[in-house]
Amino acid sequence: VNARSTVEETAFDWASKFGNRQVLATLTAAGAKSGAPYQAPEIKPAGQRPVMQAVESGTALLQRTSSEFFKQSGCVGCHHQPLTLLSVAAARAAGAHVDENAANAIVKTIEGENMYFSQKLLERLDIGGLTDPPAWKLMALAAEHYPPNLLTDTLVAYIANFQFADGRWWNGGVARAPFEESAIARTAVAIRLMKEFGTPAMKADFDRRIARAQKYLETAHAATNDDLAMQIMGLHWAGGNTAQVAALGKTLLAAQRPDGGWSQNPNLSTDAYATGETMSALLEAGILRPSDAVYQKGVRFLLSTQAEDGS
Repeated sequence: VNARSTVEETAFDWASKFGNRQVLATLTAAGAKSGAPYQAPEIKPAGQRPVMQAVESGTALLQRTSSEFFKQSGCVGCHHQPLTLLSVAAARAAGAHVDENAANAIVKTIEGENMYFSQKLLERLDIGGLTDPPAWKLMALAAEHYPPNLLTDTLVAYIANFQFADGRWWNGGVARAPFEESAIARTAVAIRLMKEFGTPAMKADFDRRIARAQKYLETAHAATNDDLAMQIMGLHWAGGNTAQVAALGKTLLAAQRPDGGWSQNPNLSTDAYATGETMSALLEAGILRPSDAVYQKGVRFLLSTQAEDGS
C-alpha cells in the first residue's frame, strides 16, 4: 500500500490531492502513509487591482503562454490555444485590450493543423484525444465568430459521429480533470457545436442527436462542480427544460462557499477555475446577473486570488 513512484509519491499522496474522505479513510486503515506531500508553489498576490486590469493581465498571460506552447510542442493543445481564444473573446466583448495578432495566429494554427488531418477526420479516424481536441477547437472558433466552411463541416461531423446510443459523448475513460473528465461536459459541448456549425443538410440528423443528448443530460447525475455547471449549460444550449435548468442552478448557487468561491468537489477548497466556470454557467443560463450579490461576491473572490503575473 506504500509503494512509491519515481518522485516518492504514494497512493495516499495522490488521494490527498482529490480529497475524497472515504478513500483516504480506507487507505489509512490499510496503513497507507504519505511519501512526498504536495506543496503548492508560492505565488505573489496581485494585490488590489481594478477589474479591467485583472482581466487584461490574465488575458495577456494566456496569450503569451499559449503561443509558447505551440512553439515548443508543434501542437494545438485542447488545454491551451482554444481556451485562450475563449478568454480573449470574452475579454474583448467586455472592452478589454487583447493582442489581436496573437488571436489571429491561433485561428491560423487551428486551421493549419486540422486541414492536415482532414482526410483522417473525414474517415472518423482518431487523431489523438478522440473528440476532445476538435470539440474545443470548434468552441474557440465559435467564440471568434468564425464563418462555417469545409473545415467546420468536417470537424462537427467527426464529433457527431462518436455519440453513443444513449445520447452521450464519452471518450472511453480518458479523464483530464476538470473540464475533460466526464460525459456530461463532452455532451454539452457537442450540443453547442451542432447548434453552431450544423449545415442545412445535417439538420435532420443533428436535431435527432441533440434531442438524445438533451434526454441524457436530463437524467445524468453530476458528481463534480464541472459536471453541474456543464449540465446547466448543455440543457440551456439544447433549448429545453427551463424548469430543470433553474433547479440545477439553485443547487449550484447553494454550493458557494463563505469566501465567495466554488470548489471542484465538496472535499476540496475553493479555486478560481471552479468559481469562474460556475459564474459563467449561471450567467449564460440567465440564472445570475452581474449586478447580483452572489455574482459580485464571486468576482471579489477571483480578484483576491489572482497572482501578480495575471494567473
